Amino acid sequence: MFKNRIYGILGFIVVSMMVFSMIACSDGSGSSSGGGRIPTALVGEWASKSNPSVMMFKITSDGTFTATGQSGGDFDKISVSGNTVEIKMQGSTIAAFNYSISNGELAITNATGFMATIALASPFVKVGSNNGGTNGNIPSELVGEWASKANPSDMVFKITSDGTFTATGQSGGDFDKISVSGNTVEIKVYGSTVASFVYSISNGEMTFTNATGFMASLALISPFVKVGSNNGGGEGDMSALVGKWGKQENMNFVVSLEITSAGKLISSDGTTYDITVSGSTVTLKFGGTDVGTFGFAISDDKMIMHSGTGIGITIAALSPLDKQSGDGAPSELVETFTVTFVLNGGRVDGSFNDVIILIMKSGETVMLPDAPLPELGASTFGGWFFDNGSFRNQWDGNFLNITESTYLYAMWIDTEIPGEPDD
Repeated sequence: MFKNRIYGILGFIVVSMMVFSMIACSDGSGSSSGGGRIPTALVGEWASKSNPSVMMFKITSDGTFTATGQSGGDFDKISVSGNTVEIKMQGSTIAAFNYSISNGELAITNATGFMATIALASPFVKVGSNNGGTNGNIPSELVGEWASKANPSDMVFKITSDGTFTATGQSGGDFDKISVSGNTVEIKVYGSTVASFVYSISNGEMTFTNATGFMASLALISPFVKVGSNNGGGEGDMSALVGKWGKQENMNFVVSLEITSAGKLISSDGTTYDITVSGSTVTLKFGGTDVGTFGFAISDDKMIMHSGTGIGITIAALSPLDKQSGDGAPSELVETFTVTFVLNGGRVDGSFNDVIILIMKSGETVMLPDAPLPELGASTFGGWFFDNGSFRNQWDGNFLNITESTYLYAMWIDTEIPGEPDD
């Protein structure tokens, strides 16, 4: 009986959405990107507690709202202010509600528009969270891609906030949603338990005990660490990255960059970038614009960075970096600059890099032996110049005191037409 009521509500929602869609389309106003960050507690697939297997609506970390029978692109990104959520279509508010979450249950009050109908099925629980009575929500500390600490770049298994479990070589639909009770996890197929384990997490490392089924084999490569996550930017779980990173020099730990839990990367020159993490790749933004990426792997508080693009090339060049310990070791954020050698088509040691970048502390000096020696077919290398194209201001190779970021450009001489650069 109650199930028929739920499906009746879902049918009404679909019809209501068609009406709201026609109203919004006739409005002619532009779309809105929404306002405020999406609280992580709201993110997930929500079902009525009385029928926890049927999704009624879904909210993602980027603010996408999807009701049953709709696609994720039917609405603007939701706007969240305090405990009030507004749902808009082409800039016009079509529904709103106040919410509260307690013990994994979402209660909706003061609902308007089609959310007033959905609110009749309140309270809500997350689909697959098995908290229709006996088991708890999926703990946020479990959510993410997990790799063996001995090989942190290769995912072994993944757990999502809706309880989907994926092992390497499997798809996310191969298992039922996992069941979590206390610190015991059960993995089922068609309702039958095929594996289970008891877990504990300390300092970002997860260990297994009492593992059964195929999880007993995975437990052999315990402990596990997170490969990374993508949770909408600065709100994402990037705990493995958070801290001050640098190198030990003499008695001081010299900090090269700092990453905060708010999703900020602060370089040694004070420039602050917003970062998002997807898997083992960091994307850097400045002023809302993507300015570069780099890959990373972390093991034993050492970070290896690689595959940089844009400004990520400069950051990856700092690799490897150690994480500053919490024992109060002296540290300082040293100002650094880059010396960029632009090869102008040349190559160094057969590589395909277009530039060679040196990271120098302020006041350090560069001499000619520090500079790369490129090659370009039959052309002759004519030296390094501070100006590109005209090649009038040549670096003589003597001490170059670094007090700012500097560019040097390779000049090439066609061997068939010998000559010297213009004075």
